[in-house]
Amino acid sequence: MKKYKLSRKRPENFDHAIVCAGGYFTFEGRLLLLKRHPKKLFGDCWGVPGGKLEEGESPEEGMIREVFEEIGFVVDRSLIEPICILYIESEPRSHEVTYHMFYYPLDKLPILTLHLDEHLEEQWVTPSEALELPLVTAGGIEALLIYQDFVVQKMDHYKN
Repeated sequence: MKKYKLSRKRPENFDHAIVCAGGYFTFEGRLLLLKRHPKKLFGDCWGVPGGKLEEGESPEEGMIREVFEEIGFVVDRSLIEPICILYIESEPRSHEVTYHMFYYPLDKLPILTLHLDEHLEEQWVTPSEALELPLVTAGGIEALLIYQDFVVQKMDHYKN
C-alpha cells in the first residue's frame, strides 16, 4: 500500500500534475460521504464528492462539475467557501496532487442521484462517525480533521 505525505504549504520541487477539488457538503453537523465503486481508485473507501479538474477549469468550477456528475446536485456558487489547499505526495514519489477543499452548507437534505459507475452508497455522518469508516487513503483522514477544525471555527465565529 502506498503512503502519502500531506502539507498545507507547497513543498519545494512540487510538480502538481494532478489537481483535484472536493466538496464538503454539510447539513446539521453531518457531512456527505460517498462509497467509491470497488473498481475505481480507492475502491470501497468513503470520500466526499469531487475529482480531477479538466483543462482550463478553476478548482471551484471543477468541484461544481464533479458534484453534478457524481450526485446530480446543482451547486449554488455563492455558497461555496474555500477550506484550504492540500499538497499530497505519494511515497515512493510517483505522483503529486494539489487538492482544493470547499465547504458547502445545506439548509435541507438534497435529493441525490448517485452515478453508480463511481459511487454505490451515500451517508450523512458526523466527523467522528466518518473516522470509523474506511476513508480514501490519500489524505482522507487528514482532510476530514481539517474540515472538522474549519467547521468548529465557523461555529465559534457565529457565537461571538
